[in-house]
Amino acid sequence: MKDEIQILVVDDERPARRRIARLLDRSPLHTIVTEASSGTEATHQLATCEFHIVFLDMQLTDMSGLDVLQHANFKNARVIFVTAYDDYALHAFDAQAVDYLLKPYTYDRFNQALDRALAAIKVNQIEDTRSLAKNIDSTTQKIPIKLSNKYYFVSSDEIKYLKASGSYVEIHTIDHRKHLCRSTLNGLTQMLEPKSFFRINRSTTINVELIKEVIREGYGEYFVKMLDGKSFTVSKRHKIGFFEKLNIKK
Repeated sequence: MKDEIQILVVDDERPARRRIARLLDRSPLHTIVTEASSGTEATHQLATCEFHIVFLDMQLTDMSGLDVLQHANFKNARVIFVTAYDDYALHAFDAQAVDYLLKPYTYDRFNQALDRALAAIKVNQIEDTRSLAKNIDSTTQKIPIKLSNKYYFVSSDEIKYLKASGSYVEIHTIDHRKHLCRSTLNGLTQMLEPKSFFRINRSTTINVELIKEVIREGYGEYFVKMLDGKSFTVSKRHKIGFFEKLNIKK
């Protein structure tokens, strides 16, 4: 998983929070770490931000970790409980935590818990994409976008291009709006009409009907300029397929 991983570390002891942050720095993941020193602060962070993983201490000064779990909105965050006491383990797994770190823990044990959380996130993303596919109208190709407690729909013929953005995909439309959809770029690209859409690099899929020109620069580098003036690089990996699609003969 190469996207940014948003992580919340909840512990009333600063050294404990900093240790988790240092261990995350040693991993190859691109993590953004937010800290909370109390259950109240954690509840506020969870209400205002969306996290992928939460490291949650069982015993905080103002409430227990289970209280936080009960009162806060974790959305799709995966929870790893951290504590010095092993008598909370059963409660933790009853609360559907992905793991339970018992202090003091080793670097290998920490990574094992982290890997479990990442695996759970990946499963959730696959399920989200499958769910999204079931909701797409095969005739009009309308993509449902969730906003708060409702859905609105974007037709494929309104889409200019898709941009990967962490665990989301930005859907840019011809009315100059940007919509966020919780999915993967590959998943959404496969749902769209292959005649009109093509992935040109690791993070971008474009509507080929809205291309203005293809420009060559330097040593075999190619750029696509869209009708709205936006430019994108065509990666070496996708270049041959892209040229074939547009019937370009070099």
